[in-house]
Order: sequence, then structure tokens, then C-alpha cells
Amino acid sequence: MNIRRLTLQTSMLEEMKCFYGNVLQFPMTEEGADSITMAAGSTLLTFQKKSEEKPFYHFAFGISEHAFDSCYRRLKEHSCLLANQTGVEIDISYMWKGKQVYFEDPEGNIGEVLAFSGAPGTRWLSVQEIGLPVENVSDALTRLAPLPNEYEQESESFTFYGDPQGVLVLVSKHRPWYPTDRGATVHPVEIEVEGATGEILQLPGYPYRITCP
Repeated sequence: MNIRRLTLQTSMLEEMKCFYGNVLQFPMTEEGADSITMAAGSTLLTFQKKSEEKPFYHFAFGISEHAFDSCYRRLKEHSCLLANQTGVEIDISYMWKGKQVYFEDPEGNIGEVLAFSGAPGTRWLSVQEIGLPVENVSDALTRLAPLPNEYEQESESFTFYGDPQGVLVLVSKHRPWYPTDRGATVHPVEIEVEGATGEILQLPGYPYRITCP
């Protein structure tokens, strides 16, 4: 499931521009009065300014193994890394099998960087994961059936949906996002993926829109 475009909300547009442009070094592709769009590898990542509430997301970016260490150092210098309960910052992903590190951006979102071996060059690859909190994970799986999926449901409160190119991380609302104790909350998300051509999927009761052009 190649995530071509991901649109999220923010209450701190200028701070997000500085963080993702300077620390993660995503190139800017478009900038307006109320939004910015950057290239996270093959994914266009857009933040839209919304002042009504402070959003909270979890997402993960894939990066080539050769570029992981320099990215880790920039995050370390910015003092935004999140360690797990044992104090470890760099771990090995049980899902993707490469090195992983978590960080908190200026908005308070929980981001993740995942290293992939065999990827060419020293560059960002794509948005690899986006979290979607729901009331009922099993029901959400049924409604997402038009999209390709290679993974079995892991539990009643958590599962991956997609394939090695990208996944939706379905979790029960208020389930903590690893490695913190902060519970998942619902905020608008727009996702454009490669999949069943022409499909527009929405989960009833949730501000999630998934398009497959």
C-alpha cells in the first residue's frame, strides 16, 4: 500500500515547517498561508493549520539504512527522542526488522523513523505507517476490505493493515502509542494510496478519508 499523500492538521504550522524542514530535512514542495507540503521520500506530507484544537497523531517514515544514523544524530541534537521503558532509544522493529527510533515533534505527535536495508542511496523512502484510532478494530478491518492487506489481525485493540510498502495502524481509541503512555485520539486524516482504482473509503463516525485514484 504505497501512501502517496498524507494530510494532517496542526496548530503550529511554522514550528512544523522548521522541524520537518531542518531536522528531518524534508524538501518543501508547496507552501501557502495555511498549509505546507513536503516530500517524505515518495510521499507528499501536508500539514494544514487548524486552531480549534491541538491534534495528536502517530506516523512512521521509512529511510534507507545508510541514512538512519545521521537522522538519529539530528534528532538527538534536537532533544526530541523518545526512549522505551528500559531507556533504549534505538531498537529493532519487530514488524520491519530494521532499526527504529521514536521522536516527538513540536505539536506533540509521536513520529518514528524505520531503517530499511537494501534501499538505494541515503534517502527518505516514504510514509510507512499512519495510525488510525477507532472504536472497533474488527469493524474497521471489514470496511477497509477494498484495499489490499497481507496481515492477520493481531488483537482486538491493534493491527496493521496493508503490505510491506505501507500500512494503516488500526488501534482502539485511547490505547497508548508506544513508547509513551499517551492514549490515541481521533483527528482528521486524509490519505491517498495506490489500491483499488477509484475507491473512496470512509469509516463512519471518523474524520478519515482514504482515496485510491
